[in-house]
Amino acid sequence: MRPEVVVSAPADRYSGSVRIRAAIAAAVVATACVPASAAAADIYASSDGTGAGCSSAQPCSLSAATTLAVAGDTVLLEPGNYVLPNGLEIHRGITLARNALRRGPVSIDPTTTPVLWVGGSGLKLSATSIWVMNIAVVGLPSATTAAIWARSGDARLIDVMAAATASSAVGCLLDPLRGGARVTFTLCRGPGGGLKIDVSNAPAQAVRPTFWLQNVTLWGGVASSDLPAPGLAATARGANSGPVVRLINALIRGTGSADVSDVQATAEDGGRVNVTASTSNYRTRSVSGSLAAVTEPTARNLIQTEDPRIDVNWRPRSDSPLIDAGGSLQYRDTSYDLDRNYVPTGSYPIGAYEFVPGAAPAPAPAPAPPPGVAVNPGALNMPAGDDGSIGGGTAGGSDPGAGVAPTVTARRPTARVGRRALTLRSRVAVSDAGTITQRVTVRRRGRAVVVCRATVDVTAAGTRTVACRVGRTGRAALRRSAQRYTVTTTFANAAGRATATRVLRLGRR
Repeated sequence: MRPEVVVSAPADRYSGSVRIRAAIAAAVVATACVPASAAAADIYASSDGTGAGCSSAQPCSLSAATTLAVAGDTVLLEPGNYVLPNGLEIHRGITLARNALRRGPVSIDPTTTPVLWVGGSGLKLSATSIWVMNIAVVGLPSATTAAIWARSGDARLIDVMAAATASSAVGCLLDPLRGGARVTFTLCRGPGGGLKIDVSNAPAQAVRPTFWLQNVTLWGGVASSDLPAPGLAATARGANSGPVVRLINALIRGTGSADVSDVQATAEDGGRVNVTASTSNYRTRSVSGSLAAVTEPTARNLIQTEDPRIDVNWRPRSDSPLIDAGGSLQYRDTSYDLDRNYVPTGSYPIGAYEFVPGAAPAPAPAPAPPPGVAVNPGALNMPAGDDGSIGGGTAGGSDPGAGVAPTVTARRPTARVGRRALTLRSRVAVSDAGTITQRVTVRRRGRAVVVCRATVDVTAAGTRTVACRVGRTGRAALRRSAQRYTVTTTFANAAGRATATRVLRLGRR
């Protein structure tokens, strides 16, 4: 594992942490009497590289560089367009970073940034302890899963822009069987969601894996699409699957459907997932499964719900509530935001961008793609007029504290019966902004037993779909005998609460 290096002054990120990590690694190797050739090395690549030695004077291709690199090495990329129609899979614990001598904002601009245009499985991280730093990754339409896909634990994304373009793809997907990940000052954007954490059927682990999401901007959805696209979706399936997600200074938005939430936590088949948020900006959250939870600080003002007031490039405007509103980071993996602005300790923004008064307009995140690459520009840029509202609503939404008398109406629920699980869906109409909580019970041995719970936050009056997933045990009970489900829906706001109850009977199946 790479030694931890904290950068506390605006020294260059690479001459600081990467070089120091290499020096420490070399010292450790020497102490162990391993030949010097085993020390970590810098390997250079460029978009038109043909060199055989992968040196700074004669860089090689990215594929050649990642093939040559061994665990602990750093592959340094020159700015440019790297077109990889079949994607790129990394099988060793290396660092993939922009050359330290090339400075400027990280954006989808090949004059300042290495931009990887990846198809297939995207940029796939298939070894532990892979670091990706100061690059942009764009998933081509053929990359239907994600732009960046971390399959192994302890991955780190630092100052990275990841944008998917396929209709159901997410910007960043983290689904390791073991270990967690750290994502810092990074933007993840995709038509199918911003960032997805999916831990399924994991082996038994002594410690629950933790995913640290620090100063991230997670944006789901594209213009003119009603595909449900949460900003963050965290899912756990299986008895040993128990991810812990820590949100610090995160800006999160889900768009594309009136039913989508910014933050979603789902626990299925005995899995459990805990999302803990602090000093972040999102409007809605939803929980599905009795072992799923989204925990917020007691001081509600630490979670912003208002319009973030950002421009079309995700940067905060001068009147943005995101400015200097963040808390301290658990891990200071970088001293710079995604535009390479220095961020002083104790003065963090919310989201991936620091506000700099009087700074020149930031570059657009998505200039024209390279020749021969066809992508939908609308999947790369924020849609015009998209100000962070949910489901096409107006900026800011209703004030949850306005005190409108709560009313709730729930239609008769419907059931979707699968091979391993059962999902009950209800259309619920409410009178104001607030929280919808649904509980489903069955009678067993003369008492009511809760088989699922779901929570959905709403920002205005209207009708929402609430989905409550009954896990494997409940599905097995339906195989044995007919079931009578009592669905109790409660809506609460500042003025009080209202409840509606419906019953659904299902025959044995």
